[in-house]
This record gives sequence, structure tokens and C-alpha cells, in this order.
Amino acid sequence: MSFNSLPSLILLIFVIAAVGGFIFFYYSAQNSTSNTPGYTQEEETNILGWISYWDQDNAFNSFKNNAELFNYISLFWYYLNSDGEIKLYTSAVENEDIINFAHQKGVKVLAVIANLPDYTEGGDWDPKRVSGIISSAELRRQHILTIINLIRENNFDGV
Repeated sequence: MSFNSLPSLILLIFVIAAVGGFIFFYYSAQNSTSNTPGYTQEEETNILGWISYWDQDNAFNSFKNNAELFNYISLFWYYLNSDGEIKLYTSAVENEDIINFAHQKGVKVLAVIANLPDYTEGGDWDPKRVSGIISSAELRRQHILTIINLIRENNFDGV
């Protein structure tokens, strides 16, 4: 993979994560995985739930009712602004109850940091926000430190 394709890859990852509002991957016996060639019961399945700030209450209620199905939840609360800073979306509420509940249920909590501008800025997914940071060793270093602080301050398990 060339260095120039890295911003595109990161953008693709964010787009995949954003599609659908509340995404989760769930393989169950109903999907007849036991009949799938090469499948064994010992294979580990990880299930990721996605909680967006714009429908957070409904998503959290759904998660609470089905927490035993999930290994991870991703909280869509943060974005990369045009200056390369990680910001909380204007309408987002960092709800510690979600994080605490997930941890009590043994579910890992991940923060999503999107390159989708806040509605107050307008615009669409912006790969330049990512490429501006990853193209400079010093900006990358600062960005990584900011992410580490965000994880520690909010008791996230990763991004």
C-alpha cells in the first residue's frame, strides 16, 4: 500500500463505520453458520454496536436490552475539526452512564473520531482533515497523544 492511499483507506474505514446509524455484526445459529464450510463452534465472533449522538437515548436503550450480545460498542461523539483538533459534536453528550454500563456488562467501549464535520461547519466527509495530520510526524505525534488523553479521561478501551 502506498503512502498516498492511506488517507483514502482511513476515509473508507470511517465511512464503513458511519453507515447505518446503529451497526452491529451478529452471527447466530439462525444464520446457519453451523452449516458453513470451515466453521467451528470454537471460532470467536466479535459483535460491535454503534451508538450515535443523534439517536443516543434510543441506541443506549437498545444496547441495555441486548448487552449480552455485544463485545464492543463504538460511541460516535467526536470529530476532527478543520484545524485537526478532536472536538465533541455540538449535539453530542458524553454520557458516562453508557461507558459504565458497558464495562459492568464486560463490553469494551471505543470512541469514534470521524472526519465528518459538525453540522455547524457544514460539508461532508473530509479526507483532508486526516491527511493533514498523518502527513506530518509532529502532528501525528500530537494527535496520538490527544487520543491517548481522550481514552484515559473517558475510560475508553480504544478508538
